[in-house]
Amino acid sequence: MSNEQNICSAIRFRDEKRVKYTRNALDGSVEEHDEILSNKAFIENLKDVTFNIIF
Repeated sequence: MSNEQNICSAIRFRDEKRVKYTRNALDGSVEEHDEILSNKAFIENLKDVTFNIIF
């Protein structure tokens, strides 16, 4: 089983959630976001190595 399959099976019961996170901008700076993410958007963000969830 691949990592993506593991992630998909782990969050398939997840509803849209508000997520606060950071990621690197194109200019190298760090952007902070506070958004409601669908499962699809959440999985796409997990593929970005600069994506960091703020707890």
